[in-house]
Amino acid sequence: MLDILNYISVTIYGVLIMLFLCNIKRSYKNIVVVIVFTFLISFEQLMVYINFDMEMCHKIYPFTVHFPLLVLFIFFYKIPILDSVFALMTAYVLTTPRKLIGDLVGMAFNGNQVIGVVTQMIVSIPLLILVYIFLKPNVRIMFSKFRRESRFLVILPIFYYLSSYIATVFTDIIYWRDMNVIGIIATGTAILFYYFLIIYFREITEKLNLQYEQNILKIQVEAIKEQIVNLRQNEFETVTYRHDMRHHFLVILSMLCDGNISEAEIYTKSMSDLFVGSNQTYYTENVVTNAVLGAYIEKAKKRKLDISCKAVMPKYLHIDEIEFCVILSNLLENAVQNASDRLDVSIIQNKGQLCVNIENNYKGKIQKDKNGEYLSTKPNGSGIGLKSVKTVVDKRKGVMEISDDNNIFKVQVAINNY
Repeated sequence: MLDILNYISVTIYGVLIMLFLCNIKRSYKNIVVVIVFTFLISFEQLMVYINFDMEMCHKIYPFTVHFPLLVLFIFFYKIPILDSVFALMTAYVLTTPRKLIGDLVGMAFNGNQVIGVVTQMIVSIPLLILVYIFLKPNVRIMFSKFRRESRFLVILPIFYYLSSYIATVFTDIIYWRDMNVIGIIATGTAILFYYFLIIYFREITEKLNLQYEQNILKIQVEAIKEQIVNLRQNEFETVTYRHDMRHHFLVILSMLCDGNISEAEIYTKSMSDLFVGSNQTYYTENVVTNAVLGAYIEKAKKRKLDISCKAVMPKYLHIDEIEFCVILSNLLENAVQNASDRLDVSIIQNKGQLCVNIENNYKGKIQKDKNGEYLSTKPNGSGIGLKSVKTVVDKRKGVMEISDDNNIFKVQVAINNY
């Protein structure tokens, strides 16, 4: 009876691992289905044990437990076949460390089988926690982003499963005196395999994220280049308008001197229509910086923020204007979007360094990932804006500091402008 209880606990252990790796949601319906299913297959194993023996349970285990599990996950939960098979094989492989620890503890107590089985049940809990924390996220990454590679990684758990089943059912290996040595080797192999899986896909994911950030930065740079071309064109048109204004005033003055007041009035109205919408606030002589400030401060005004803006800087920058625009536009976008009611912007040239200081107050809680990196408040956001700024600052060997004390989010950037 002790053996069958251990078999049932192993079944529950394996089902939970499959639920973790297949990312099944914890809903009332799913919980009921899992409980009912686990009860049925546990009852089935009990009936086999009562009517036959434990050896028969070993032999038909794949058909009484594993096959129904695959059917449940593939057809009820709609999990792809590859994902379901990998989760099942992994759950089977991870029963090895559970059994090994139980057997070793049982041996320490003069081969006490009860203590060994109880130990297996207890050690299942920390093993499940480790699977949930470390293995589950990387398995989900593997199947969501690396479908082709995952087909090959399933081979090892399947091989382990088949060899273990054949050795258990068709040989007397389980009665060998050195069975624990074999268990240690099998457990070590399993740990190394899944450790490799976790490290490999974690590094690959980091590289993909870096590539994604670089692609985003390239897109931003290309967009800013186009904006700068338009800004240069607007600057040329503004200069042209100013030049033409002298001629327009001479025409109006001539009409007034000749007493053609109505014609002067008509001409003035036409000039008003010509220049409507051309008003622009000037924060600095640098065209690109002025345009970026103007665009985002206009957005801040629409949000009715209390705005303070100071820009004391040269008309022409020695650093790449596009890169500076990436820094300024990303910082302003974050500040305007997240400010509760106040925005402070300061850009000052100080001893060859261009210093940007942007502050905004905020409500709520700042979101960070496990590495302390700031997360975006946008849906599914990942803080790409700040990462883009950091990339440019690091490239220019500058300094970037971020703080969020007392509900004030503050970013300070200093880069060389020579």
